[in-house]
Amino acid sequence: MTERAIGRLQLRAEAPADHAAVDALLRDAFGGPAEAELLAELRRDEATLSLVATLDRAEFGAAAVVGHVAASRATARSGATGVVGLAPLAVAAPWRRNGIGARLMEEALAQLRARGERLVVLVGSVDYYRRFGFVPAAPHRLACRWPEFAPHFQLLELVAGSAAQAAGAIDYHPAFDRF
Repeated sequence: MTERAIGRLQLRAEAPADHAAVDALLRDAFGGPAEAELLAELRRDEATLSLVATLDRAEFGAAAVVGHVAASRATARSGATGVVGLAPLAVAAPWRRNGIGARLMEEALAQLRARGERLVVLVGSVDYYRRFGFVPAAPHRLACRWPEFAPHFQLLELVAGSAAQAAGAIDYHPAFDRF
């Protein structure tokens, strides 16, 4: 489907008025409260990037939140700076496969580049994130603290050579430790 077919899509920073809608979206997308609770913790850190996708359609009566992505500070045990972890990313079920997740990813990556971040890591579908330039982290000698997710741990260098500087273990934002 094209953007025209789904309505007017807007991407913007999450506002406090969006919290309830985003939390409901995350609970629905992930089948429970963990990601919404995680995001509540991440929101307390002003360095967290949190974006929403909204659709403005007549049947909604107002713009409705249909997607969300967050990126938060991560720590490279090597001491490298400019590392962020991307999570969570979600799109409301009726609006999946319309390019909304891709638009959110592209906007998040553009904003992270503009902020001067150097390296983005995530745990997710290798097939999905490959389209944005993510590659498996293990060949770059990067590991996350959860060995069961190693095959899905990926990276994207926003600055060439940043993976080599960050080689070793990457720790996500401390909020992830609670979930």
